[in-house]
Amino acid sequence: MSEIQVGRSDSLSDSSIPNPFFHRVTVSALDKLQILVMSVTVFPLRAVLLLVCLFLMWIASTIATHGLTADRKKPMSGWRREMKIIVRSLIRGVLFACGYHRIRVVDSSCHLPGVSKTRAPIVVGAPHTSFFDAIIMFACEDFPTGVSRIENGEIPFLGVTVKFTQPVYVMREDRMSRQKTIGELKRRATSDDSWPEIVIFPEGTCTNGQSLIAFKPGAFIPGVPVRPVVIRHRNRMNTAYWTWDGPGAYTVMWLTLCQFSTEAVIERLPVYVPNSDEKRDPKLFASNVRKVMAESLNLPVSDHSFEDCRLMLYSAKLGLPSATGVLEFQKLTRKLGVQYDDVKALLEKFSVLVKNGKGQITLEEFGSYLELPVSDSLRQLFLLYDRNCSGTIDFREYIIGLHLVSQPANTEDVIRLAFELFDEESKGYITEPELVKILHTAFGMSKSNTRELFRHVDLNEDGKISYEEFKAYSEKQPEYAKLFLTYQQLMKSENATNSTIGKHETASKKNS
Repeated sequence: MSEIQVGRSDSLSDSSIPNPFFHRVTVSALDKLQILVMSVTVFPLRAVLLLVCLFLMWIASTIATHGLTADRKKPMSGWRREMKIIVRSLIRGVLFACGYHRIRVVDSSCHLPGVSKTRAPIVVGAPHTSFFDAIIMFACEDFPTGVSRIENGEIPFLGVTVKFTQPVYVMREDRMSRQKTIGELKRRATSDDSWPEIVIFPEGTCTNGQSLIAFKPGAFIPGVPVRPVVIRHRNRMNTAYWTWDGPGAYTVMWLTLCQFSTEAVIERLPVYVPNSDEKRDPKLFASNVRKVMAESLNLPVSDHSFEDCRLMLYSAKLGLPSATGVLEFQKLTRKLGVQYDDVKALLEKFSVLVKNGKGQITLEEFGSYLELPVSDSLRQLFLLYDRNCSGTIDFREYIIGLHLVSQPANTEDVIRLAFELFDEESKGYITEPELVKILHTAFGMSKSNTRELFRHVDLNEDGKISYEEFKAYSEKQPEYAKLFLTYQQLMKSENATNSTIGKHETASKKNS
């Protein structure tokens, strides 16, 4: 059988960037001793100071918001605005209690000739590594506001401080929430009122800070200047990282409070003023700002996104390793046009194929799924999916294989030709003996498996497979399409060879 050929796109090759949602705290014997000692000495004192600061923040915020409604359309003024100085000082006290004894602010735009002095109504911060980022921004910037779920305003003690910042609220149960949020961002960003700057973390989720993942376009849709701010945390054990696959929030807080000191560096980059193309294309605007921030941090950029996190959680729910769902989702969307719901459905299908618990399909499992024995035909098809020739197919390779190998081959013409291949007498339907004959002879499928397959395809159980039933099953199982196509090519090749041999034999008889 001739070898199947398919092009391989370098743009879809595996990323060299490590999983940005994975983080582990490495703890030595000395570190364990430090944590043990500080847990019973320093930690209680810091915890008390933290609670005192939070209580005082609650009192100050309650006073400042008395009589105000959550939907207020004007920024605070007068004595209420002056209360921000007190609340900001208490937020700094919260950070001090958490071990952030030194927070260094660097303004890279100072003294740079030609740098725009335009005020930026929106501040974008990255990398977003934990809940400490937002606290630091509120303590070090000129008491900005942010974007918050409306439920956060009801959190005990902290909720009233959230209200005091006058955030742009997001209501997840409202289908029009996204449009309303963007509309409010535009209104405030272009308003003549003295609204505070709006802080947004465009990555949309927390990472380990080793790369900048895809920026969501929300902060860039208004098309106004933005102030990029890069954030770095430094302590000996790297505890200030709250990722999807890593220590939980309480563990992060505990370990950070058990450090002697944690330093934060906030670097304000020059205001980025969008050009006409960036104003028309928020994704281009976001990408270019991310590039500037990555260069400042000396970090790579990746196409991972929040959708990867959602797929990580769903992978774990399906009994797969959580890393199975880390795909660089934005790249697959851009190159293949896949959507989240499609990938989620494929992940469910993939979980049925995987039986080794490692999140990867072996050749034998692939054959078992197709109910085919290991053969040269199956190996060739498997290699089309196994892009890195590792001997296994991971979920990313499976998606790419379906979209670049099986589904393009699964056209109406191929399905029609395959049906005619089985329907030897052109009756308009396929009988069980006809299906058994080809699948057993050409692909080595056992007769019992072939009969079982016949029952799956014969939806109305009338003892024959119509074209509509055959097409429906082919679309459900596109992996078969490439095998059918290869078999058709083989049959054509054999027919051509037999025809040539026949002509030679006829010519020889005439000559004799």
